[in-house]
Amino acid sequence: QCQKRNLIFENTEANFFHIFLDSQKVNKIKNFLKRKKILVKSKYSKGFSVMKNSIRMTYGSTKQMRYFFKQFDKIYYS
Repeated sequence: QCQKRNLIFENTEANFFHIFLDSQKVNKIKNFLKRKKILVKSKYSKGFSVMKNSIRMTYGSTKQMRYFFKQFDKIYYS
């Protein structure tokens, strides 16, 4: 899904991936997703080290990932 959207991302060998964003968008997107009950980590999250200018998303079921990208698209392309 990230490739379809031409997003810069990094897959990991764990159960999550990083999406790299403009520094101004990271907090805006994180807060929007939180309001939609989608929890992501960013450098603004406490207790976790996350790559600069990225959000960290844990993989979920197909249904959950569809919902994530639907909500992500709303804020990213607005």
